[in-house]
Amino acid sequence: SLQDGMVIRFFGILSLLLGVVACEPSIEYQGDLNYNLVPEPREIKIDKGVLHFPDGLFYVEGDPVFQDQSNFLSRQLTSFGLREFKSHQHVNIKLVLNQELRFNPEAYTLRVEENGITLESATIQGINRAISSLEQLILLNMQEGEAFLPFINLEDSPRFGHRGLLLD
Repeated sequence: SLQDGMVIRFFGILSLLLGVVACEPSIEYQGDLNYNLVPEPREIKIDKGVLHFPDGLFYVEGDPVFQDQSNFLSRQLTSFGLREFKSHQHVNIKLVLNQELRFNPEAYTLRVEENGITLESATIQGINRAISSLEQLILLNMQEGEAFLPFINLEDSPRFGHRGLLLD
């Protein structure tokens, strides 16, 4: 009947409009948070919550020992499309010297929390590993030029003292 046809068309148009509205961009993260890092860290603890880089803005500060690494990280994040802004009102990334991690020169911790990101290590090698993991996390969780990171606590160090490759 005519009424049935009008009802069907009405619901068809309504579902189409709802589909268009659902596809509009939002600042909320619209996907699964990804923390599948390579190599896989020894320990990963995931907490509820997401750290959002508003407008892609960040600020890096570090222990003087890690000044070169702080500068490198700033350049890398800028190359990902994020923007450095020297203000504590934006996502703060700290590189911290932690002598408790000196048992292994490549050991590090990486924490993403509500108040920012902290990378800790006792050595430059370790902080470089932490930076590499942070870069992976950011690239895995970028959406429309903004980064959304899961609240996470990583602890990592190499499983073996030596790395090598033998070709016969």
